[in-house]
Amino acid sequence: MKHIKKYPYLFLSIGFLLIAAGILIVFVLTDLRDDIMNVAIGVIIILIALLLIIPTLRKHREGPIFILRAIELVLALLAGLLFILGTASGNPSLWIGLLLYIHGLVELIAAHLHKVRLKTEQFIVAVVLVTLGTYTFAATPITPTIMNGVLLALFVIPGLFLVINALQALSTKGKPKSKTKATKKAS
Repeated sequence: MKHIKKYPYLFLSIGFLLIAAGILIVFVLTDLRDDIMNVAIGVIIILIALLLIIPTLRKHREGPIFILRAIELVLALLAGLLFILGTASGNPSLWIGLLLYIHGLVELIAAHLHKVRLKTEQFIVAVVLVTLGTYTFAATPITPTIMNGVLLALFVIPGLFLVINALQALSTKGKPKSKTKATKKAS
C-alpha cells in the first residue's frame, strides 16, 4: 500500500494492463489462454494448499498429525507444480477435489487421534470439505468455461485492486492534510 501511495500512476497503469491482459487472453488470444490454463490450475492448487494446509500445519508440530499434514502439503504443492510446469494434464476437478477431500479427511482424523471434540462448525466444515471434494473429483464440475472465468478473475481482481487503490491515492494526494488539535490550538 505504501508503494501504491508513492507511485499511484505506475500502479494505476499496471492495474489497467492486468485487466486488459485478462480480457485479451480469455476472449481474444485463445491459443495463449490454453497455454496459460495449466499455470492457472497450478496456481489455484497452490493457493488452496497455502490457505488450507499451512495454518493447520503450524498448530501441531510433531506426531502423526504433523506427518499427515506435511504429506498433504507436499502432495498439494507437487500437484500445483506439475500443472505449472505443464507435466500434469487432465482434469483439474480431479486434483482440486482430491485435495479438498484429503484436507477434510485429515481434519477428521486429527480430531480423532487427539481425542479432541471438534466444534460444531469445524466438524461441519470438515464434512463439507470431504463431501465437496468427493463431488468435485467424481462429477467433474470444473469445466473449461469455469476455468476461463477463473483465469479472467486471476487477472481482473488484482487489476481492480490496484486501480481502486491507485485512484484513492491520487484523490487524497491533492487534498491538504487536516490540522491536528495541537496545531489548531496554536493557530
